[in-house]
Amino acid sequence: MANCPHCQIEYKPAVGQKGCHNCGNLLEDFDPSETGDLAVTNQTGSEPSTANNKVIGVGEGQTAGRDIIINETVDYCAVGRERLYRDRGQYSCSKCQKSPVCEAHFDAAKKICVTCVGELVTGKTVPCGFCGDRVPVDQAFTCRKCLKIGGPDHKSESQTREFCESCSMEWDRVVEDIENGKVGIGPGGTVVTREDVELKDGVVQDKEGRTVAMIKKQTWYARRRQWHTVKPQLLKREQHAMLRLYPDMEIGSTPDGDITWLGKLKTWTQKSYDVQLIYPMAFPFTPPRVFVISPKIARSRHIYEDGHLCLFHHDDKAWQPKTTAATMMSWVSLWLHCYEEWQETGNWPRPEADDFVITPNY
Repeated sequence: MANCPHCQIEYKPAVGQKGCHNCGNLLEDFDPSETGDLAVTNQTGSEPSTANNKVIGVGEGQTAGRDIIINETVDYCAVGRERLYRDRGQYSCSKCQKSPVCEAHFDAAKKICVTCVGELVTGKTVPCGFCGDRVPVDQAFTCRKCLKIGGPDHKSESQTREFCESCSMEWDRVVEDIENGKVGIGPGGTVVTREDVELKDGVVQDKEGRTVAMIKKQTWYARRRQWHTVKPQLLKREQHAMLRLYPDMEIGSTPDGDITWLGKLKTWTQKSYDVQLIYPMAFPFTPPRVFVISPKIARSRHIYEDGHLCLFHHDDKAWQPKTTAATMMSWVSLWLHCYEEWQETGNWPRPEADDFVITPNY
């Protein structure tokens, strides 16, 4: 009898046996007289035979209690047939006795090769972790949250979630708590609901006693303060410039609080257009946008898809923080004259950086 050098299980050596039936590792200490793969020297210093072999770890002037001589014959994986090397993991299948088997084709947990693993799975069923019924392996799923194995009847209907129905409902509740601000952040970044925390010695902790970071009340995507509320003098400048050049324009505001100018512009052909200028929140560092409200522009050059007019090229640096909306309204008047000429002749009478025709949607 002998003991496996890896798991120490006692075994009876058999002719040709290379692997342990218990752990699957190679038996490096089996009887060399039966296999010829490994040989050991005695401890009296006699020289081992080295024909077709290689002496490992022994040099001139060195002594060793046991010098291993490894056969240089090339081995191949009994399953995948790839070449094996002695310094890498080699195993023996405890079911079909195939040996040697490489790490890639060996299931260390089951101690069998992948071929035998496939045979075990085919036609097998597993108990459902939710109702106890037997479910075919190829129909079962594993919930990503609770890790229970279940049948398809217990899987969430969501196409994107790999959750069971119970965990999917729990996630919906967590999302609702997030929306209502009733969550904290636990260790590692996991969301923790208020139902799962308690206050101990002035510190919010989860059920395991770990500190939970509470989220302060906040408003996401809050709009910054409008320019005209923090720069009233700038608003007065804009009003003065607009009323001096375009006295018929009326000032107003949008539901979001943006300041606007609304009025009519008349071209040389006596055609009238209703236009609206909207100040951006970052004015004067961002220029206003101007829309032709009536009649709407069905298609044109130098217009954006949302309907606001392209009045200058960004590379021209025409817009400066000191430029007023009244100046921009003058650019709008020029744009309308060019637009009418383009409609009649197909020619835009100003230098153009491009000639794209856009159909806006506004």
